[in-house]
Amino acid sequence: MKRKWFLGCLGLFVVIIAIAVVVKVEANRREATREKAALQDQLRLARSEGIPTTWQEFAATIRPAKLSENAAPFYRRLKEGSFNTTDFAKLEHEVAFNPSSEHLSSARAFLAQKKDDLDLVDQATKLPRCWFDRDWSKGAAVLGSVAAAEGHPEEALRNIQQVLAISLHAGDEETAMAFYTSRSVFAIGFHHLALWALIHRDVPAYHKAMEEALRNWPKYDLLITHRDDLLNVRTLVALSTTEKGRAELGVKPDEVSKLETPVSLLANRSKANIQIVKAEREIWAAYKEPAATRLSKMHPAQHDLMVGLAAYPTGAQFYYALTQEDDGTYLVDQSAEAQRLCNVALARALKQVKIPKTMNLDGLRSPIDGKPLDYSFDGRQITISARQGRPLKLPSDEELASTPKKVLRNAPKGP
Repeated sequence: MKRKWFLGCLGLFVVIIAIAVVVKVEANRREATREKAALQDQLRLARSEGIPTTWQEFAATIRPAKLSENAAPFYRRLKEGSFNTTDFAKLEHEVAFNPSSEHLSSARAFLAQKKDDLDLVDQATKLPRCWFDRDWSKGAAVLGSVAAAEGHPEEALRNIQQVLAISLHAGDEETAMAFYTSRSVFAIGFHHLALWALIHRDVPAYHKAMEEALRNWPKYDLLITHRDDLLNVRTLVALSTTEKGRAELGVKPDEVSKLETPVSLLANRSKANIQIVKAEREIWAAYKEPAATRLSKMHPAQHDLMVGLAAYPTGAQFYYALTQEDDGTYLVDQSAEAQRLCNVALARALKQVKIPKTMNLDGLRSPIDGKPLDYSFDGRQITISARQGRPLKLPSDEELASTPKKVLRNAPKGP
């Protein structure tokens, strides 16, 4: 009797467990369906807001270029490491500040050695566009200084226009990295224009070229340059979950987070995916805010993004290593404008018959704090600051350290 009772209870228990398992499986299926629908809803909202959600959609935002107007094929033909920046910087400094026959001869020899590559650059900079037609699913200053030192401003300015053209080519894809590259190249070109205007004060063409360059200063649009953020983070975390994907990312076995296995078993990555998309949408919306209120809108979304990324320990680890985002990243449009205004002030100073020691810059106010820019000239170096990041200095500290005291060879002394 007891045996039959026990077997009956056991059978009932098995049936209850079986029913519970079926109910749980069905509940999980329904939950997975709801989560999949919720993710698709978030992606639909992202698309409606202008955020690409697939690499095909992102590729469609890159303007193609006709072969007849495309500089990319010429850049592709450049040899890797053709232009060592250290060599260029050394030659540039020697020619600009001490154009002896020895230094000019060395510079000419260097340029002759690089003739094939310089010819490619020359052909590239004559074209208006630069389209590399990438597979998005897988995610020259010395030349001008020689001409300037030898008294050929037209040739020097032609070369600097090539540098500025390279800057525009670099920014053609309109991603954040493209902008940073474009702005850096443009700033290098502008710095050399300013140096020539400083050293060769008797050649007004250099200052005129500075004013023209200021009118074409690269503009930074946060919405455009960060349109690939959602795709980048989703691609990164997806690849981080498999051995093959991690190999594509370049993650070595010993770099895989020790939390990867336990978190993969415990975390609800479906919900994490929804949270990641939602957080990126909120960050995108915050880009539209004025600088004064942008970060207060952005910080909660950044926190939610971190919570979502916690479901992907290895992916999160590499995301933060690659992005290194901070508040300054989200105010880069302000710092870019501050840099432009500092160069506007520099052009004003160099336009004077005598470079002023102080200057009223009430009309040039920093976008960072709304106050006029800081300006000073100590007789050898101009320093201008918007009170964020490194101040603009002409000559730079490095250039000044090895420059003869009489920098302004063709200029009257300051007051």
